[in-house]
Amino acid sequence: MIKELLIGKNANERAGIKVAEISKLSFTGVFEGQGFLIDILSVSKVNGGIEILAKAFKDAKRIGFGDGSVEIERFRIYNPPILIPDLLGNIEQTIESFDGKTRTRKLREDPVEAIRQTLAHTISLVGKKSDNVIVGKVGSTVSTFYPDADPESTSVDGDVRKYDTSDTWANIRALADGTDARPSFTAPATYTVASTTTNQWTTLTRSFYLFDTSSLPDGDNISVAILSLVGGSGSVDNLIDNPDLDIISTTPASNTNLVLGDYDQIGSTVYASMAWNSWVKDDVTYNDFTLDANGIAQISKTGITKFGSRLNRDTDNVAPAWVSNVATAFEWLSADNAGTTTDPKLVVTHAAVSAVKPVSTLLTMKVG
Repeated sequence: MIKELLIGKNANERAGIKVAEISKLSFTGVFEGQGFLIDILSVSKVNGGIEILAKAFKDAKRIGFGDGSVEIERFRIYNPPILIPDLLGNIEQTIESFDGKTRTRKLREDPVEAIRQTLAHTISLVGKKSDNVIVGKVGSTVSTFYPDADPESTSVDGDVRKYDTSDTWANIRALADGTDARPSFTAPATYTVASTTTNQWTTLTRSFYLFDTSSLPDGDNISVAILSLVGGSGSVDNLIDNPDLDIISTTPASNTNLVLGDYDQIGSTVYASMAWNSWVKDDVTYNDFTLDANGIAQISKTGITKFGSRLNRDTDNVAPAWVSNVATAFEWLSADNAGTTTDPKLVVTHAAVSAVKPVSTLLTMKVG
């Protein structure tokens, strides 16, 4: 099993092993996923990942990519997953929730199915029914990135929280340091817990999602970026406050670890947001955040892209409606769930900027 080959290796080594082993397998052909009929035309290796050329259909209609005219899209998956959730799987994994409770889920190693599921979800994000598909037209590139699992080599995910001492919302929100940093937690959360003291709070937590996006070509233009998180079944809104989860920038001290001082290393500009009532929390399904232009501008083509999340009440400094000793929590499954199809992912659509000749040059060429 590939999983056994990864023991004792760092994140870069694990990615290389997975790519080498996956590239030996047979992927080409047609399969069904997320309502699409997907045809994988080719699979090849790239540095740290695999590249797939594929086209898709839905309801007997061609799916278009890019501006809708592209039939065959180029998909790159870096640090690809190899495990998928399976009730009959032979791999057991313990997930510790934000409140200390644990649950067990079963997985199986199936790299072909893991890649198919990843590709199908990505196509559901960037593909579209179109009447303008040009048969045979090859598009730009859709790259998928995941954070490293522990031990990290380039990127990290997790949360930093302040907990235990009761305080006002304004005070707990304005602290410089947290009291606990969890870069290797399997089910972190963006959450708060109300104190037993009226209008005070014991806990506020911010989450961090870092991705090594240095493989993006420097000259490419990014047209779409989507951050996806699988909602943990431990998610809860006992405050009945209908909170939103805001995606923002982060500036942790390290790219591969989280520390107490990272608690206040978060932005206030919201790049995407999701209401509690839309949050799917089943340990399997991705919640997708399409980043706005400001969010796209945060993506690094030379290093590490750093996003995070906070409750909208935290962003806006408006205290939730207080209810004694209860929590509101957007729990999510981290990359420390060992390379599964439920790890946080960032999907980026990018293409080289077309060279456009200056108007004066064109006029000169015409006159000549």
